[in-house]
Amino acid sequence: MQKLIQLFFILNIVSWSCLQGQPFVDIANFQHIALKQSPESVAKKNTVAEGSWDLALLNIPLKIDSSNLLVISPGFEYRSVINDETNPDAFYRTAYLPVTYVRTFKDRKSKLSLTGIYRFNADTRLKFGSNNDQAGALALFYHQHSAKLTYKAGLYYNQEFFKDQWIPFLGVDYHINDRLMLFCLLPRYLMLDYTLIPSLHSGFWFRGIDESYRYRTNGPNDYFRVTEGYLRWYIDYYIPNTLLVASMALGHTAQRNYSYEIDGEIYKTFPEGTFMFQAGIALRFVVDPLFKTQRKP
Repeated sequence: MQKLIQLFFILNIVSWSCLQGQPFVDIANFQHIALKQSPESVAKKNTVAEGSWDLALLNIPLKIDSSNLLVISPGFEYRSVINDETNPDAFYRTAYLPVTYVRTFKDRKSKLSLTGIYRFNADTRLKFGSNNDQAGALALFYHQHSAKLTYKAGLYYNQEFFKDQWIPFLGVDYHINDRLMLFCLLPRYLMLDYTLIPSLHSGFWFRGIDESYRYRTNGPNDYFRVTEGYLRWYIDYYIPNTLLVASMALGHTAQRNYSYEIDGEIYKTFPEGTFMFQAGIALRFVVDPLFKTQRKP
């Protein structure tokens, strides 16, 4: 079964992985994140915003020819926000479908990706519909300076419920040494990966989010906006002789800012930071020989 999966994907995946800069590509990924505030924050009756976050995603690369690639990446997320007595608990779901076109230039070191994104972000009580949909796009340019260093730059757009959002991106993918690697696309994410032993990797990962969900109250244009950062220490175990990676992470949130627009009025809360626990499993292809695991290529 593993060989059949490899045969289907290997011809399509190498070009995409080189574009991503990262040494691996997750064909499927399932994660659960739990957010819990400290007993001290709860005892002080500070603004509470705990909950959980579940996600499932697929990445399906389809090679057109040696210079052109198409990637389809459907995903689903379910998020619960457990508040104190001053704010109601809420449950949100996200369904998204990014479609990415990748063009490799003649020098084989420069690539351009163009992504169109459909996203449904809404309270679970709301149905699919144009008022709950978002349209987005992402353009990224990559240049491989050397076997160990790739530069990235791009622009992201999304039709958030609070306003049209434009975010410029800059990043690098850098093999610092045989064990330590840095991957970042700021201000969205930063990852520092260290090889403990070939099958066990650990490191730090930061992600910043600023997104909105349609919120069911009185007005059709009401929304909930969440802005916060996540800093995690993770461990990835590459299960020998398989394509599976089991992961676990511990971390904390920072700079939390929650906003609600209800009937044209905006209400803001600034929840205390929460501890976070993450666990999951991924079907992962490792294609960079400098990224060591126990799996055979």
